[in-house]
Amino acid sequence: MTDTNGDTAAANFTLTVNSAVVATQAIATETTAYNSTTTLTPVNGSGGTGALSYSISPTLPVGLNLNAATGQVTGAPTTVSSLTSYTVTVTDINNASATADFTLTVNPAIQTLSFATGTVPLSAPYNTTFTPAATSTSGLAAAITVGGSCSISAGS
Repeated sequence: MTDTNGDTAAANFTLTVNSAVVATQAIATETTAYNSTTTLTPVNGSGGTGALSYSISPTLPVGLNLNAATGQVTGAPTTVSSLTSYTVTVTDINNASATADFTLTVNPAIQTLSFATGTVPLSAPYNTTFTPAATSTSGLAAAITVGGSCSISAGS
């Protein structure tokens, strides 16, 4: 560099160009069920400088958590949630960031019902009601509706 008096000066410097942070969608959409163990990594981060961190918006359903160091979503949701779009932000140590989206649905639990056996005595009036005891494997209330008719013949 030369000034107006003809004096010169020189300086050395190093310029480092860091790679950009990249957020790549790994899972476009995921469906899970109430109280079902869930593990997924919807967005992969790469590039940037130093360790990457992950955040998500909006907040995941209760019971699911995002690991800020890996971007993995784990847990067992304890609420039902309709199809919702989430944005995962990947950030490096210089606060450079990138985002990618995915959608998530939490369906009601699939229930398996078990019934206690019971009998209705043949001497009971024809309009006797028998209510089986039901237990649900999901922990949700089990509602049972039975309709129709039944006939019993001699020897049965």
